[in-house]
Order: sequence, then structure tokens, then C-alpha cells
Amino acid sequence: MVVSNIVKSWLVQGFQIPSILFGIFTLYYLLMDRALRNALNNHVIIAMVFVGLTLQCIDVSALAYYWRTGTVLLSTRAFCFAWTLIRSTGIAGTINLVAWASIERHILIFHPNLVRTKTKRFFLHYLPLVICMMCPGVFYFTIFFIVPCSVTMNYKIVDCGYYACIGVNPSVSLRCGAVRPETIKMTRPQAGLTAAIAAIAQ
Repeated sequence: MVVSNIVKSWLVQGFQIPSILFGIFTLYYLLMDRALRNALNNHVIIAMVFVGLTLQCIDVSALAYYWRTGTVLLSTRAFCFAWTLIRSTGIAGTINLVAWASIERHILIFHPNLVRTKTKRFFLHYLPLVICMMCPGVFYFTIFFIVPCSVTMNYKIVDCGYYACIGVNPSVSLRCGAVRPETIKMTRPQAGLTAAIAAIAQ
């Protein structure tokens, strides 16, 4: 059964408001209680809830508007860049945080001595949390803003086609069959390199 976009929009918005309220309540509960705030095992949860709230307020709102109207919220390149960057970084960062949470939980339960000193806590607790979010942010900012990729903005599709840069840009050697090549304008050297990669793949 195919669900229409307008139904998707109302369904998403119906769950979005309670989700935001529960997220705010969870953050308030974890941050206002000093014991919970200082507990090492809660820090990654706080980070995940914060990222989730950011995605709920920005990404989900933009998606709901797109499904309801058929166009993006703001038809500007700056908005498309910001939306794609926040969405990509948030999703990848959440995956990283979930993966690190399972590793850290093992450390806290079975090897608590590894985080007893300030130095050990910095390298095995705080630094990984920062890396989990910084790596996706730096990567996607580089792909979308620094690496040359002239994208034709299409305000009738999700993220305006901006994410296509990561799929066909030969500078990062990533290829994705789901990307429509016609949405990308590449320079002549880039096109030549793409052809060479395709020839090698065959």
C-alpha cells in the first residue's frame, strides 16, 4: 500500500510534537539532577537526545512541509545546504553515538578503572563523544562546501538534490547507484576521472 505524501506529513507531525515534548522532558530530567548529570553513563544519552531534538525541530519539520506542499521550506541554496548538512551530520552522529554507547557501557561495567582518573576520562569518555559528532560534521561540510561539486538545485525533491554530491563526486571515490547523474554538473577533469573509474570497475 502506497501512503500519500499528505498522509505522511500529518502522521509525522502527529508524532513529532509528543516526541519533542518527551525529548525536552528527558533533557530537563537528566540535566537538572546533579547526580544524573555527572554520571558518565548518562552523557552519551544526553548527547543523543540533544541531536534527536535538533533533527526533530529542523529535519522533520522540513520533511513534513515538503510532503505537504511538494516544495522545500525555503527555496534557497543556503537553506538546502544547511538542511542537508544538519540532516546528514545528525543521522551519522546518532549512529556513531549509539555504537560508542555500547562500547562505553562495556567499559563502565567491566573495566571501570579505565575511567577513574581525569586523563583516562578525557581520552576514553569525553574525547570519543566529541569525535562521534565532529567527524561526520567535518566530513559532510567538506563534501558539500569545500570539494567542488556544482549541483543544480531542485526545490521539488528532498534536500534539493544536494546530497547527490556525496554519491558521484570522484574526489572522495564514492559512488551510489541511486543517485541521478543528471542532477550533477561536473568539471571536465572530474568527468574524465569518473569515466576512468567506471572503466576500471568493468
